[in-house]
Amino acid sequence: MRKRMAIIFFSFLTLLFLSSCGTPTVIDFTDAVSLSRVESTGEATLVMKIKQDEFVNVSASDLDASSPSVLLLYNISDSEDSTSAKTRFSSAFSSDYKGKNFFGRTISNLDDGICEISSTSTNSELDGKYRLFPLMRDGVATISDPTYTYSQSESIIDFLSNEMYRFVISKSDISSDEFELDIDVEYSNDSGTSYTNAESTSLKRFNGENFYAITSSNADDSDYSIKTTNTTSHTFSDTYVNFYAAVNLRGDFSNIYWTSLYYVGSLQLN
Repeated sequence: MRKRMAIIFFSFLTLLFLSSCGTPTVIDFTDAVSLSRVESTGEATLVMKIKQDEFVNVSASDLDASSPSVLLLYNISDSEDSTSAKTRFSSAFSSDYKGKNFFGRTISNLDDGICEISSTSTNSELDGKYRLFPLMRDGVATISDPTYTYSQSESIIDFLSNEMYRFVISKSDISSDEFELDIDVEYSNDSGTSYTNAESTSLKRFNGENFYAITSSNADDSDYSIKTTNTTSHTFSDTYVNFYAAVNLRGDFSNIYWTSLYYVGSLQLN
């Protein structure tokens, strides 16, 4: 009798708890975010648009002030990323951050990089680990959840205005072995046929420093950690920066939403 009463009492408490929490509101923004890239020599270009007419059960006022946010990432290699590397990075990001059933998680510590893969899945001749690191904007002290590299809360950005944004990454030579990346953020109201420049600034590595070419005697930093073994016979004639992006949305609903990781392109430094 006591056991039966205990079961009834426990069932009542469970029902009371669930009713007090309400029904979770899970939003899928898959059809609301459009990502594409432009093939061009000497540039890596991401094109993004938030399609408000695809929002379901949510309005712009339901979103966090910084949402949507764009996270721009990079890795250093002696080659362009292979198809296998792109697939494995995307799979790792989906497993670790995008999550299942649109329940993603925050990314707050980016200094150690994310989404580690081995060199066996790349085009590199080097042995080691490859990780994605955040691109740091000049003048921005840190990149952290939920603002990331570019966010809705910035005065130059209005991702929810039905404009299309284009992030154009290029390089500037500082010396024979040191390089600065530049980014132009452009927008358009007419499906990308005419862009207007909104901001031009420089991009840095995760630690705020400039990029440099890999040689046999340098590349000790963690984002250059591919130079671990097999360095004696390697000439290091090439250094590539490979770029990826993902978009984050959150607000007055139960889940944190990430798009899939998107490959943007590569720049050769030397």
